[in-house]
Amino acid sequence: MSFSSNTGTYSIYSVSASNVESFLGSTENLVVDNGLDLINTAGSGEILHTCVVSSDTSQIAPTTNQIPGIVASTSSKIASTYGSSDVAPFYYWYRITFEFAVGAANGNLTKVGITNSSGSLFSVAMFKDPEGNPTTIQPMTNERLRVVYDYKVYINSTDIVLEDVKIFKNSDNLYKITIRPASINSATMARDLNKGLFITDYYSGNYSLSAYRGKIGKITSTPSDYLFQKNNALNAQAYTNGDFIKFFSISLGHNEFNHTSGISSLLFSTSRGAYQIQFEPPLIKNDTQIMNIKLPITSGR
Repeated sequence: MSFSSNTGTYSIYSVSASNVESFLGSTENLVVDNGLDLINTAGSGEILHTCVVSSDTSQIAPTTNQIPGIVASTSSKIASTYGSSDVAPFYYWYRITFEFAVGAANGNLTKVGITNSSGSLFSVAMFKDPEGNPTTIQPMTNERLRVVYDYKVYINSTDIVLEDVKIFKNSDNLYKITIRPASINSATMARDLNKGLFITDYYSGNYSLSAYRGKIGKITSTPSDYLFQKNNALNAQAYTNGDFIKFFSISLGHNEFNHTSGISSLLFSTSRGAYQIQFEPPLIKNDTQIMNIKLPITSGR
């Protein structure tokens, strides 16, 4: 099991007619349960699509799935940047800037949120004062409201170790398996955060699975001593709303990934990141065997 956590921060500005920007405040968001479902659901479209502001004062919770009292919404994006941190804590980030038309978002505003292109809620936050108490912001009718959303996906950097694993039905061999993230600095991963990362095969030149003779590397690298690869063969399993687990699988036939010295590690590339998997002792597969690999990835907050 691999785990990623989703966080974000809204920074709010008013912009005058002369284009002078004034900072109004910032607040951490809540990626709601519905947002975690969107991340894992193919066909969700662009998730960071529309920004909404509201005058609603009700409390928000993980189960919040709509924002009442919407005052204005915009899908006008004036800037976006992305990147990754390849030092601990490891994360991908995406920054997007929304801007409302002059006078569209005025009055007493209490909440800000982001929806996908179909209006399904991803993230929401209440405006708070420096002491953490709910407050309002009040842009003037001749001002534009500018919202900067910083979205981060943190990758669990703790090795997942499985002991005494039986892989082949007709064999008594037991394996120690270690799962570790790989190549956290992937620009492609960071670039597509706004799309929810449910695409299944775009990492590492579309090589869904690669085999190696060497051991797994550090989190910022990949395994060593390359052997084979299998392209565009990764399958994303049907997602169940509310469990926040996305399963990816790949199958190897009788004549795939066979090597007399065995496979010490695999690079398993998914739309939620790339993971290196080490086998101790090396995995010996021959042309009488088939192999199915299934990797669950959990999305949380």
